[in-house]
Amino acid sequence: MNKVGNLFAPDLVFINGNIITLDSMKPTAEAIAVKKGRIVKIGSNSHITSLIQTATNVIDLKGKTLIPGFIESHTHLIMYGDTLSQINCRTPPNKSISNILEKIKEETAKKPPGEWIKGWGYDDTLLEEKRHPNRWDLDMVSPNHPVYITHVSGHLAVVNSYALRLARIDKSTSDPVGGIIYRTEGSQEPNGILAEPPAMDKVTKLMPKATVQSLKKAISIANDKYLSVGVTSIHEAGVGLFFGRNELTAYIEASMESILKLHAYLMIYYSLFEEMIDNVSGNLGISTGSEFGKIKIGSIKTLQDGSIQGITAALQQPYYCDPNYMGGLILSQDKLEQIVEAAYSKGFQLSVHGNGDACIESILQAYEKVLGENKKSNHRFRIEHCQTVTNKQLDRIKKMGITISFFPVHTYYWGDRHKNIFLGPERAERIDPLKSALDRGILFGMHNDCPITEINPLMSIYSAVNRLTKDGHVLGEHERISVEQALKAMTINSAYLAFEENLKGTLTPGKLADMVVLDQNPLTVHPEKLNRIQVEMTVVEGEIVFRR
Repeated sequence: MNKVGNLFAPDLVFINGNIITLDSMKPTAEAIAVKKGRIVKIGSNSHITSLIQTATNVIDLKGKTLIPGFIESHTHLIMYGDTLSQINCRTPPNKSISNILEKIKEETAKKPPGEWIKGWGYDDTLLEEKRHPNRWDLDMVSPNHPVYITHVSGHLAVVNSYALRLARIDKSTSDPVGGIIYRTEGSQEPNGILAEPPAMDKVTKLMPKATVQSLKKAISIANDKYLSVGVTSIHEAGVGLFFGRNELTAYIEASMESILKLHAYLMIYYSLFEEMIDNVSGNLGISTGSEFGKIKIGSIKTLQDGSIQGITAALQQPYYCDPNYMGGLILSQDKLEQIVEAAYSKGFQLSVHGNGDACIESILQAYEKVLGENKKSNHRFRIEHCQTVTNKQLDRIKKMGITISFFPVHTYYWGDRHKNIFLGPERAERIDPLKSALDRGILFGMHNDCPITEINPLMSIYSAVNRLTKDGHVLGEHERISVEQALKAMTINSAYLAFEENLKGTLTPGKLADMVVLDQNPLTVHPEKLNRIQVEMTVVEGEIVFRR
């Protein structure tokens, strides 16, 4: 051992590794040294082992691959933790509405009349009946409990008659602005299906309010799952949307009490921002530290349309399955522009959800109006998902310096149905056009939008590289990107989206020691096996927080 003074001795060292730094100045290495949560040296085994002291924790990678920690650029960690306590309505395991009803019936038997029954994740297009459950289906198994079951998109829900009565929704109730109360054909009688927050909130506001304690528990449960797949940072997409102000409080307390083990860049949902507007200010472009430990409040988020698979996204041309319907916007153009202006004037980044090309057009118009008046270059305004963006819109995005968080697993989970049901063959080929964005020099991150899909960054990389559907078809081969480009989208580029590229995203001396050990090298494994790579270890600020 070298007699280097303890002052300079690293706390943690990895040796004998295949280290992919994603730093162009030093792309590969064998060993890396960490002290006080930061990378201090990176290089050859001989270079790093000379620094080792008795107290140094030395880990022999034995040829395994070490990369920067994954940054999930759009997720709902706290919501995911909450859904784990609800009835699992996904397909699989459920094949039919009857399967879901049986689970609701079982849950109803455990609770006294009047207590809420909640479920998550049904997909009407995968169920044998090829339709949504409705109020009358739910009434058959739960007439004396209010029931609320959320669609896999998160943009729709179905409730029973009990819940409709509580919310005072009947045939005389008008659709709220930006929301839809679906009705029986030929009648104004609500069928129990509600689309988008303005309609869904009529019911959710009646549910018992989630406590800060219960939300901290949800954070703890979800946190462990995210760490197990190599996620070291998240961009939490809409604090306050689902659980109000308690959600923000839960994040702050979870960070200060070390319940939260990963970094969280919080997007505050605009309704909560409007409550707080007189007492908050941002600092656009500043990427250092936070008074709340591992969290940073950096962006204001809003929704401007729904989901294509929920047939609520706003398109410029009709849905393939309904030639008379193009979806719609949630907010008026004036309201969206007011939100953008208010947040930007307070120093906050904007992050607006937009799936359909008509919605993306609305977002661009709002951004152009505000940025045209302010001229600040480093705003990094974001479009979340940006699924059906056109080439002309990408040109404007590049010109304005807008960033994108793409959802590339659309191609795997919904690609076949986009082609055959929602968008048709031509438009489906262009969903999530990563290569077209790269060709224009647009920086983008990638995400799973958990709990919409299971958290798994390697699945995002797999989808970006292969663009294979669940049925094994290639969807839009011309929009494939390389493995290295996909890795950068999940690391350094996602860091850029949060003004944190000088802090995270590459293995570079001075940056946070956020790292992931993989059992295989993603740059050499067959591209169609990328989603089979296992995370062996996750490190956040030099602390080993997960080990397989």
